[in-house]
Amino acid sequence: MKEIYVSPEDLKTGYRRKLLKVVAKNLGGGLVLDYSPRLIMKETKMMVRQAKVGIYVPDKKKGEAVSILKMLGFRIVGEKDALGIFEESIIVSMLIPLEEEEGVPIGIDLSGDHMVLLPLKRVLFFGLIDYRLPLYLANLESNVCWIDSKGLRKPLELGFEEVTKIPLNSMTRYALSELSRVIGALTIGERYASDILNAITNPEGEELFSDTEIPLVGRETQALKEVIESGLLTRGRERLSGRIYLSVQGFGTPAIVSAITAILLSFPGLVIINSDVWHQSILPIINRREGIIWVSRNPAMQLAREFEYKIYAEGDYYVLSRSMYFEGEMREVRKRFIPIWRLYSK
Repeated sequence: MKEIYVSPEDLKTGYRRKLLKVVAKNLGGGLVLDYSPRLIMKETKMMVRQAKVGIYVPDKKKGEAVSILKMLGFRIVGEKDALGIFEESIIVSMLIPLEEEEGVPIGIDLSGDHMVLLPLKRVLFFGLIDYRLPLYLANLESNVCWIDSKGLRKPLELGFEEVTKIPLNSMTRYALSELSRVIGALTIGERYASDILNAITNPEGEELFSDTEIPLVGRETQALKEVIESGLLTRGRERLSGRIYLSVQGFGTPAIVSAITAILLSFPGLVIINSDVWHQSILPIINRREGIIWVSRNPAMQLAREFEYKIYAEGDYYVLSRSMYFEGEMREVRKRFIPIWRLYSK
């Protein structure tokens, strides 16, 4: 492999840094990133790194690589002249694999030089939300479930089909055991998860928990009753698919969180949750699943620590934030952008 270094001045924008990764990948190579320990600028207190950046390619591709880089406006320099000072967040962003930077275009970077892409993995919208962005994302998918506890029925105007029940009998035993655990945590305690699972899987009777007694005490009795009598969970065997809308408005926390859990465990497509209601018992399920967009007005909610990607408004623009580990610490990579609907509004 041959190493080719570029001038630090050519790496000021995210677009240029990504372009370098694309060239390296297309030629069967990768990114060269040699950086120093953390430095702190005395004047600004900014955390920076000294670094040399370039690409490595197979020996026989070096000439082609140099030609392509020059054509794209990169200046080829020696290893010594490649040394520059970069904000630490830039170093972190360059370590993100190229395949993890793909996604749906949601706006244009404030510099105006490239589109900002959002991977539809685990995304949290929080703060003052403009629903045009999640609605835009919902419109791009053919298999998406929108769960709403706030009464926003706009998805129904976009061709979503409203459903009122979540069938459980098509779910795997593991999914049902996880749902039982969450219901227990919400009501009478996780130690009763096996009793709840037995009730859910009891083949006798059409209604959930019929002919089955679960130890209940005090106020927990009413809480579990709410989950059962909400009517959101059913023994049906059909599988939910397509573009569907489920309203959980007016229900209490146990019923809402149980419904969200059941959808996350059974629906195969993108799940959009428009709710400020959550419970810590669902966090393991969130961390094992991709294709979640959670919309909340509460920026302090614990969920903010559980989502890899976050979007929020900041002044006249939006921020796409990604959390990732770097040298044993959780770091944030931010992209400021103008949302896509503003680009085409008159």
